[in-house]
Amino acid sequence: MILLILGKGGEGHTAPNLTDTIMISHFNIEKNSISFISIPRDIWVAEIRAKLNTAYYYGGFDMAKESIKTITALEADNLIIVDFSLFKDFIDAIGGISVYVEMPFTDDRYPITGKENDLCNGDLAYACRYETISFNKGLNYMNGETALKFVRSRNSILEEGSELARENRQQIVVSAIREKLAKEVVFSPSIINEIYNVTLDHLESDLDIETLMALAKFVYQAKDSITFQTIPEELLTVSQNDRRYDRQYVFIPRSGNWKEVQEWISKSI
Repeated sequence: MILLILGKGGEGHTAPNLTDTIMISHFNIEKNSISFISIPRDIWVAEIRAKLNTAYYYGGFDMAKESIKTITALEADNLIIVDFSLFKDFIDAIGGISVYVEMPFTDDRYPITGKENDLCNGDLAYACRYETISFNKGLNYMNGETALKFVRSRNSILEEGSELARENRQQIVVSAIREKLAKEVVFSPSIINEIYNVTLDHLESDLDIETLMALAKFVYQAKDSITFQTIPEELLTVSQNDRRYDRQYVFIPRSGNWKEVQEWISKSI
């Protein structure tokens, strides 16, 4: 089973239906394993003449699935969309997570929700719209809000400001959630009930509730055989200010087509 997972900003964000988190997952029932592959949101999709993270906004489930198929050659059987409020509330529901930060970074332009249009009393730099966040190397305890900032930050001046580094942080947090669920949460009926309620409040899918619950059970059963990967950086190249891509900052395939990426994905799932 191929499942497409999208994360969108949701209510309270300037672009609530742009999907800045994109993962394709393969549920291998025979091997009792799951593979997750992060797909960069800034990939240029020629068929819609826009970035990948706009596909759901412009064309809903169908366009999102077709755009992913163009890049990966995988046809998603189903799709799940969550907003970032679920991400935050879910982590709070399980009591927070411990995340090992390998690459420390500081982002002094992390946007403050609700201040996107604040005129900052005439400050032309609009400094009031942003806050500074920092993460030190080592094991960091994170509640939902902190973990959300960790995965969404994109304005660090060093490597951690890249889109690929952001994808890697997303996978680190997902791994930390999985570890917390496996070690502690499974023994707490009250937390499991809270997770159930929180999830239903923030999730869209073309799957019915019974199938979603069956998938959740499979994730737990396969918890020791789950892998997380990102498309290798060397298979992509960045284009900026090119008229062919409407002068946007986008990722395009290094080879000129998606064959290399598709071959890598077929070997990785």
